[in-house]
Amino acid sequence: MKVRTIEVLTLLLLVGTTMTSDAIASPPVAAMRAGRDPGDCWDAYAAAAADAANAFADCYNNTSWYDVGGRLACSASYAVEAEGNWIGYLNCAELSTR
Repeated sequence: MKVRTIEVLTLLLLVGTTMTSDAIASPPVAAMRAGRDPGDCWDAYAAAAADAANAFADCYNNTSWYDVGGRLACSASYAVEAEGNWIGYLNCAELSTR
């Protein structure tokens, strides 16, 4: 089965907006305020990373084994969310050490 690029991008858009709309609205790590210690930032990052991993597992497990595009969309959405959480942690930890 050959998957066309436009179909994959459409799936990424649909799955990504449904899975990460809450995370984009209020990223848990980036919402930390200055004056917190790096431990608070790490706790927020760990919670956000666990939520992202759980969302990925739910998406992947609810996708048929033959739905390559759907599983690719789950993976891509997780990668974007995980990177966003890590960048949020780095920003939070940098602000808390000023």
